[in-house]
Amino acid sequence: MSIIPATQRPDGTWRKERKVKTGYVPQEEVALYESKGKQWSQKPVGPVGLPPHLQAQIKAKQEKKTTNAEIRKASKSKCVASEGVLAADRILIPKTSVNKTKPTTPTETVEDVTNSVNKLDIDDRNTDKLKKIRNLRKKLKEIENLDQKIKSGELVNPDPDQLKKVSRRNGVIEELRVLEES
Repeated sequence: MSIIPATQRPDGTWRKERKVKTGYVPQEEVALYESKGKQWSQKPVGPVGLPPHLQAQIKAKQEKKTTNAEIRKASKSKCVASEGVLAADRILIPKTSVNKTKPTTPTETVEDVTNSVNKLDIDDRNTDKLKKIRNLRKKLKEIENLDQKIKSGELVNPDPDQLKKVSRRNGVIEELRVLEES
């Protein structure tokens, strides 16, 4: 145990003498935390020993660079906002570069692109068709299982929904046949 003697605060009041464990530092004497950014901003601008008027010039150049960067960033965000996002498709329109000297020739023709898009549409339709066939087969299995349970006596009093499901069997078979033929 050690004793911290009575001390006077900056406002003129006195702190009491206190007994504390060794190594304890009172809260009022702990240095305030400074972030790395704050410490970095307080560093000297130029090398040690540089005259103050040159330091001011260097600092002015750095501030000009940051303001220019902020202006460019703001104008870039305005350009993106003006080009916009298509509401229906949510597709971002690409911004063309200003620094290009010669126009580029398209690598794919319009017909190639439309053909590839049409192929994708056909593939999507085929997958949708396959999914529908799979679901109809699943429904048909469920209907047949339900019908067997009713006929065997496992289900003595079927619900009206179950009876309605069994009655739809022919419609499901017909729909399945139409999808498989097309």
